[in-house]
Amino acid sequence: SNPYSPGNSRDLGGNRLWYEQMKRMYRDITDLEGALLKENDVVEEDVDSRHSVRVQPSRATEEKWPRLVREHKQLAELCHNFLSFALKPQVPASLQTLPAKYNIPARLWNHGFQRLLMALRRASSSSIVALEQLSSLIIYAYGFYTSLLEEENLAQFRILWLEALGDLSRYQMAVIAHVQEGTGGASSSKAAAAVASSPPSQSMMGTHLALPTAVTQQHLMSNSPGVSRMEESPLPSIGAHAAAELELEDDRELWRRNAREWYTKGIKDTPGQGRLHHHLGLVSADAEGEELRAVYHFAKSLVSHHPCDAARESILPLFSVAKQSARYSPSSPAPSIFLLLQGMLFTRIQLDDFHPTVARLKERIQLNPEEVTEAEWTMMAVLNISAILDYGRGEGVLRKVCGWMSSSAGGLSAANGPSGGSGAPRPTSSRTGRPVPGRRGDSEDAMQVDSMPGSSMTPVVVVNEPEVQMADAASSLQGPMEALSTSRPPVEELSYTSQLALHLTFELLLHTMRNPLIRSKSPFRPDSVNPYLTTVFTFLATLFRNESALQIVEKYVPWNEFTPFFTQIYQRTTSSRSGSGSVHLDDEGSKTSKWFGSSPLPEDWCLRGTEWVRRVYERGFWRTSTSSSSSKSEAGITSEMDVVIPPVCPQDDLTDGAVEGENDAILNVNWTDPRYKRLRWSAETIVRSVDGLIWLGEGREKCVGVIPPLMNKVEMWMAEKQREEELERQRMERLARMSRPYSDDMDLDEEDGFDDEDEDDPRDSEEVRALKARRRYLRSLQSPAVVHRSRAPRSARKAKPTRPLLQVAPGYTILVCDTNILLGSLPMVSELVASQRWTVVVPLAVVTELDGLQNQPTDLGHAAAEALNYLITAVQTQSTSLKVQTSKGNYLKSLSIRVEATTLGDGERNMDDLIVRSALWQLDHFVDRTGLLIASRNAVKRTDKTSKVVLLTFDRNMRVKARSRQLDAADEKDMAAIFSSAK
Repeated sequence: SNPYSPGNSRDLGGNRLWYEQMKRMYRDITDLEGALLKENDVVEEDVDSRHSVRVQPSRATEEKWPRLVREHKQLAELCHNFLSFALKPQVPASLQTLPAKYNIPARLWNHGFQRLLMALRRASSSSIVALEQLSSLIIYAYGFYTSLLEEENLAQFRILWLEALGDLSRYQMAVIAHVQEGTGGASSSKAAAAVASSPPSQSMMGTHLALPTAVTQQHLMSNSPGVSRMEESPLPSIGAHAAAELELEDDRELWRRNAREWYTKGIKDTPGQGRLHHHLGLVSADAEGEELRAVYHFAKSLVSHHPCDAARESILPLFSVAKQSARYSPSSPAPSIFLLLQGMLFTRIQLDDFHPTVARLKERIQLNPEEVTEAEWTMMAVLNISAILDYGRGEGVLRKVCGWMSSSAGGLSAANGPSGGSGAPRPTSSRTGRPVPGRRGDSEDAMQVDSMPGSSMTPVVVVNEPEVQMADAASSLQGPMEALSTSRPPVEELSYTSQLALHLTFELLLHTMRNPLIRSKSPFRPDSVNPYLTTVFTFLATLFRNESALQIVEKYVPWNEFTPFFTQIYQRTTSSRSGSGSVHLDDEGSKTSKWFGSSPLPEDWCLRGTEWVRRVYERGFWRTSTSSSSSKSEAGITSEMDVVIPPVCPQDDLTDGAVEGENDAILNVNWTDPRYKRLRWSAETIVRSVDGLIWLGEGREKCVGVIPPLMNKVEMWMAEKQREEELERQRMERLARMSRPYSDDMDLDEEDGFDDEDEDDPRDSEEVRALKARRRYLRSLQSPAVVHRSRAPRSARKAKPTRPLLQVAPGYTILVCDTNILLGSLPMVSELVASQRWTVVVPLAVVTELDGLQNQPTDLGHAAAEALNYLITAVQTQSTSLKVQTSKGNYLKSLSIRVEATTLGDGERNMDDLIVRSALWQLDHFVDRTGLLIASRNAVKRTDKTSKVVLLTFDRNMRVKARSRQLDAADEKDMAAIFSSAK
């Protein structure tokens, strides 16, 4: 009774009937599609012209939107009918390939929804009708693709349905952002209050829409009489104040989470699709506090099996000049400093600051290890590996040598996404799949239908993940085959950015090797091994198995630090019969299973899909892991996003109110033992692969040693490094001498200038006289046996020209205090800090000097102890205006740990030079903090001559040294003016 059933499909006649019916359905699609494409071109041109001059739409344009929406819905239904009919089990297999061949799924999205959505979105800025139709079309398309996802016959296009649902969620985010702009950027609760207090005529159908600001009620009444409008009857309301008090989650964040869930499902099915990671990066790019996650997704999309080249452009706003400058701030946390380094590597800008910034990052992590979470350590490891591989660039040396060149087709499609921070996909989505050229010998009975102008007739094949893996395995044979050649090519040199990436990777690796455990924030959970260790060592073990790659990177590897760590790992994973506290691992187990278990580590989910792990995991590893229900229930990890976005203290919610001992399995979820086993495998693989590493000894005394030829190479590389450092030091000294107008060695004799400043001048104010007296008192404490020289009266000496006072501005100018300022003028400094109008910076070198002075049983020691006690308290209670800065540029949150391993730089000889260096760092990375401090009622007008950073010191020699480096230094008169501003 089915009108579309041709009868017996086994004979030729049955096939012909099936084919004729599909041909008629396809012709209906192309006819409607061609008409809509032509009309869309006209509509888009009209919208663009009106949008550029901000002209209100005409009545004809307003009336056209509902009709266009209806016709696009009709096109979507025709495509759906064609897909459902072609993929019926009764249809011959030769005809079931037609939907993929003629690109029906991609055309369904591009021509059925995408172009109209973009046109409506642009028109909604000035048209209430367009905004209503946009919301209606998004809701319809969302339900349409949800139903497609549930149809079993269409399962081969599941990745496309998931991606479309994620894109629609991002469209809804764009609509909500547009609505919030119309209500002044209010959040959900504030927007609800605005709607509750607005006139009924400005209410909108649905919960997420509001009237655009460019549309007025008068315009609706005059220009759109034929368009259906909402009822003007008042709606029930709980009141503006009650709506404002509701703590509702922002609707945009709800849809952001929704989009992330759809893309995550797609990545779980096809982890090698960089396009999906590109979408996830766009979802996180404009979210607060998700910059590291966005960069992680963008970078992974570039080094995946099927990379997305569009991510190379989408990542650039995250490395803009403004964002990079903000990350130079001394208060920036460790992840922000790490992003600063990644920005240098990706953009290849400011590479001269790379090594100092790496040192600052290490110091920041040592001072505040809690700033970097376990998930962030994992993302940092993946980002460093991506940087070593040149972010998937074609000129990457290691990628060529190891045969890790990814497919340039981009997997199922080339990526598309929103531009800027709008949150909506770009107008031209090319979700076209992998193109396949037309086969020779096609019968004349092929589906010959007149093609519409402008339509994409490129046939595609949508493949499942096993087919993708087979294609990858075939394409990845090129590298191993080239390795079989008897002629060994010369060792290529890494690019400079790859060398810097290796330096950053190994510096963080050395830190994690010395501090392998991450302290748990919960008292119920044990400490866990840092995933940075397992991620990087898994990569190194894979890389070193390629002899050519090993020859390229071996000179950058800290072999002398690797060997004791490998020995420690071996002893940790080889338990004695009576021992405890170590992982039991016999030699047989280490040889039979390189992963020492069937469950993946959390960081394995983040490595899955990247180009270099194609043959790292054992066959069936992921199939066993994903099908293991025990692993799911034990770890709670089912996808990559469970690792990248871990739940916040999940034990608190699960154990709240529970009897102690009921949830031990949940409280003790720990990856320490599996990670130690992974490190054991990595160590054994590296020792086997590197000529010069060898196991020495037996049993628990077994250790790793370095022997020739690696030992000779390490000695040679160390000598070369020392020569390079010496040459660099000499070069920097020459540049410093050429750039500064005065020499650092121009210390003035005490006889030449000291007495003039100590002498009271009748023109001095009371504040200046008090400061000079305090200065003389401090000098008497330092050297009581000062020889008083005979001097001519002041009138008999030649008067020096008067230097103008420094121009400073509260909130804008940063004050860097020397030790003698805290010793002699602590009450005035405390008034500056308490006023909350100045940023007062105390270098850590000053704190070190105070620590050394406080133990002296003199007045100077008492003054140092008083100043130190003040700093210990004020750095926590008044952290907005008082900062304690390390030599690397980081701010300390407390002085409980204030020991710093400082090294004097070029031309530096004492602690004064370190203090000047801290002030110069503030000048080089200046940030205007006026908005963070209390604004003055009589604000000082800033000019080009207003000082950004001023050094406060009583030491004249130190002031001369600072001024020789173009750094402003305040004398007693300047300090008197500054101190008086706090009163």
